[in-house]
Amino acid sequence: MIDFVAAKNGMIEMYAGKRLVAEASTPKSVAYHLHEEGYGGSYSFSSSMDFASEYGFDKDGDAHDIFERGIALYRMDLKHS
Repeated sequence: MIDFVAAKNGMIEMYAGKRLVAEASTPKSVAYHLHEEGYGGSYSFSSSMDFASEYGFDKDGDAHDIFERGIALYRMDLKHS
């Protein structure tokens, strides 16, 4: 299950334990990987998410925004399935 999230090269990296399991650049792809890899509802962030502009994003808030919007899509999909 995805339990750790980082930003790198303009991508959201998602980890299960210490293993990189997915990379995403859009909320839709975040939601897809949460479905595919599993998501228990809690996660930790790397500090790279807070300083995303240093990791290939336009603004510091962009990585958090993409991931949070992906979680919202994931939850909407669960409600409709």
